[in-house]
Amino acid sequence: MYYRAAYEADGWNEALDATARLFGGSRACIILTDPISGFRSVASVEDPEFIGTEALELSRNDMLTKAWLQAPLNRAQRYREMVDLDAFRQGDYSRRFFKPRDMDNGLLCVFRNGRTTRWSVDISRSKAQPEFEHKDVDLLEQLAGHIRCAKELEIALRHAAFPGIANLLHAYMVVDGRGKVLELNQAAERLLVQKDAAVRVTSGYLRTTRDADWPKLERLVVQSCAAPDDKRSGTGGMAMIACDDTGMLTSRQVVSVTPLPMAGSIEILPERCALILIRKVEATADVNLGELARKLFGLSPSNARLAAILATGLSLRSAAEQLNLSYRTARSYLEEIFEKTGTRRQTELIALLKAVGSVTLPSLD
Repeated sequence: MYYRAAYEADGWNEALDATARLFGGSRACIILTDPISGFRSVASVEDPEFIGTEALELSRNDMLTKAWLQAPLNRAQRYREMVDLDAFRQGDYSRRFFKPRDMDNGLLCVFRNGRTTRWSVDISRSKAQPEFEHKDVDLLEQLAGHIRCAKELEIALRHAAFPGIANLLHAYMVVDGRGKVLELNQAAERLLVQKDAAVRVTSGYLRTTRDADWPKLERLVVQSCAAPDDKRSGTGGMAMIACDDTGMLTSRQVVSVTPLPMAGSIEILPERCALILIRKVEATADVNLGELARKLFGLSPSNARLAAILATGLSLRSAAEQLNLSYRTARSYLEEIFEKTGTRRQTELIALLKAVGSVTLPSLD
């Protein structure tokens, strides 16, 4: 059942439900933690609140979380072997999230450690159920090995389905429709800790450093994650955001957002997601941008031609002459371009256009 789950979008919920029943437990879940997005999980019971912002904040200083982060690899442990259960039950985290769900005692096994990530499988039982025995510990250790292999297969399938993503040099992250970060590469990890980062991750959710930039990035994410029959559905796009209000080009970054499609019948991601690429503005690309600018920003053909010529460094007046336009018409086109690209000055527009060529998305076909 675990290996089948690697191929199916809702397979893990079914596999974990079967696991909970096998152990006579109330619920089972797989938990992944990383330093950027905190923790996230897939469980036998759909429970968004249990992995929400409040739960994440309370868990940070909880004794069970600390013990879990120190738990040995591939060795199952009962909660009572990890912490003082009576003290744990008196804590805010347990009283707020464990007791209402009748999660009185548990059994967990860490089955995979990455450079900055940790994976584990956790089984819970209610107060009315007996405590886990040694045979349960042995069984979970055996199953954890299969769960690890299945998750590694799932990751390999994802990279095979979306060639090039795992090795992108640009910072990238995968988010759901609410902006929750599901995956990111090392370049994104490095970018997020820099002082001049225009985006940040708060309690596992992507946000912009400047509040004024969030609505346009949120709109692109929502469009990219919406179902095809949803009126909000779109193809994503690009935007320029900044880490401060200085207006300096060096403070700006280009974000490109696109729907992350499923690969045929191999639905690896649990829900519709968006792929976000981020890079600092660098006016170094030398590409023909007319058609690309039209598709990315929804420019009219006339606007796209003007934008492409401006990207070569010509002044607006010279560009107007080359296109046989009056200066007044060219100025009107430029204002329309500003509005659609989210820029305010010609220098910003040129930098954005020259960055476009090096931010284009990898093929996901």
